Amino acid sequence: MPIIDNRPGAGGGGGGVTSVNGDVGPLVVITKANIGLGNVTNTSDANKPVSTAQQTAIDLKQEAFTGTANGVAGFDAAGEITSIDGFSISTITGGLLEDLPFEPDNNGYVAIKQLTLNVRPLQNSPNESIDVQSYTVELDQSDSGFSQGDSGTAVTILNNNINHSGSGDVGDIVFIKNFFSLGNGVDPIEVKGISYSYGFGDVNANVTILGAIQGYGFQPNVDALAILVAASYINAFYDFAIFDCDISNYTSFTASPTIAGVQNNRNYTAFNANPNITEFIGNANFSGFSLTPIIDSFDTGYFVGININPTVNTGGDNSTGMRINMSGVSATNVKAMDITGNVSINGDLSFTGALSIGQLNAFYEISPVINGGGIPTTVHSLISAVVAANGVTTANCDTIGVNTAMLVTLEDNSVNTSGGFGLGFTALALPCVVITKSGSTLDYMSGATFALSFDGTSTGGTIGQTYGGRAVVIPNGITTLNRHYGWFADLPFGDPADDSWGFYESGHSKNFMSAPLKIGGADVPEVGFDLDVQGNAKIRGTLTVVGGIAGNTAVTYKYVLQAADIAAKEITLPSTPLTPSDVTLDVIGGIQQGYTTDFTVTGNVLSWDTLGYETIAEAGDSFVVVYKI
Repeated sequence: MPIIDNRPGAGGGGGGVTSVNGDVGPLVVITKANIGLGNVTNTSDANKPVSTAQQTAIDLKQEAFTGTANGVAGFDAAGEITSIDGFSISTITGGLLEDLPFEPDNNGYVAIKQLTLNVRPLQNSPNESIDVQSYTVELDQSDSGFSQGDSGTAVTILNNNINHSGSGDVGDIVFIKNFFSLGNGVDPIEVKGISYSYGFGDVNANVTILGAIQGYGFQPNVDALAILVAASYINAFYDFAIFDCDISNYTSFTASPTIAGVQNNRNYTAFNANPNITEFIGNANFSGFSLTPIIDSFDTGYFVGININPTVNTGGDNSTGMRINMSGVSATNVKAMDITGNVSINGDLSFTGALSIGQLNAFYEISPVINGGGIPTTVHSLISAVVAANGVTTANCDTIGVNTAMLVTLEDNSVNTSGGFGLGFTALALPCVVITKSGSTLDYMSGATFALSFDGTSTGGTIGQTYGGRAVVIPNGITTLNRHYGWFADLPFGDPADDSWGFYESGHSKNFMSAPLKIGGADVPEVGFDLDVQGNAKIRGTLTVVGGIAGNTAVTYKYVLQAADIAAKEITLPSTPLTPSDVTLDVIGGIQQGYTTDFTVTGNVLSWDTLGYETIAEAGDSFVVVYKI
């Protein structure tokens, strides 16, 4: 061991070591202990042991592991680092690639990738916005000028693909599903708006678009051997929103683009439907546009099924609100438009060219007739059918058929003759075909009725003349007209009634004829007579002759006996008989009464006081009195 000698003359030298770690003396023995190196063993570095703390740390180290190149590692359930299957790093872009296996085992809902973001504001943050997932692709960021993807698709931000080539059934397939829940139902909050999906973009100057700009595309390919059951249906776009509260405005679809101009021979189409359908099976139907709303009530608003209200400031010489062309349809019953209800046209209805109708079926039926409450039902069609139902009694059944008119052109040298009906060309024809069944009754029926009504809300005014019906013929000085009838009523197929009248006026109004009147015989009045009667004439009332009478005139007076007449036992004749004893009185349904035995005549009073007729006279008796004046 080392010794330090401090003795005089031992060569320790003045100022040498006199003590070591508290040991003094002429001789100091140096050991590992007295210099604080008791644990020194002079072990080589390769054989030196580790400390307890080092060993503990070493025991916790991860054993060495290997994995797939460019793979992704993570901690397992034991906290050990291990490779994560299905994830790798792209050697081209450095992006994360995923190829995940999944084996459903009836475990319910499984989230393959899930992000839950819990937002807990610390203060009002009106300017803070959150993008849960944001993608930004910078194309040609270095301004290289090189093209990229111009032979196909350059960039797809989000590409969803679902493939099934096995034999197992699957449930609904949903690519993107958005759901929101706002508020707790108690505390009031405000929401600035809700948007399910937006599509914005800028196409700047000098950019040429070679293909389509499509906002949304729906293009599934369904094989011919696929099966769609009756309960299945296809909705390329649907709006099934439910609002249990009152709304301000609602639009299911809005198209309001701002377009500077449309190129020559190109179009703008707001709604385009061009389906290609090979076959309709059974009672399948096609509706190009179906609008079937269910509305409980309106207040002061209105309903418009289709509203076409364009504003064309300049040009637009060929503008059509609606154009329908059914010439390409091969079917037995083709209609360009089928409308049930009234049609109101606030404007001119004109035909600038020929109106050619190859076949016209405009038949409308009211079955059964209805009680209009005193207001006649109108049927606006070319041919009207009215059916009174079997065994049904209907009051206020007044029904008016409103029909059409026509334009007649007789071309050069055309020869036209009428058929059995003798109608020729009739501008307004109102044929009413009546079918009566056993036990059916109808009190009145009119082939045509003209009504002129003065409204009760009028406050004054004067009308010079009114015409219940008027027939006007306008000559042109060119066409030769052999004969004209202002009113023509005939019975070419025989008398249909027990009692028929060519003209019947029951309003007790005055009648005026400014031209001669011919009754009976040939239809040419005798010159010099304003009234030409061929046959017997009967006047039931007073006849006042201003210009004199050629010979005696016979008067036939028909009268219905009233209760007051029975009490008075007399009636007043319309004129004074020339010879009272020549007066005859015939009771209709009874026998002829005798003069002086059953009645007498004094002046123009016929009396039966204390005579034979007094014993049989009853109110309601009808009799005829004949005498000469």
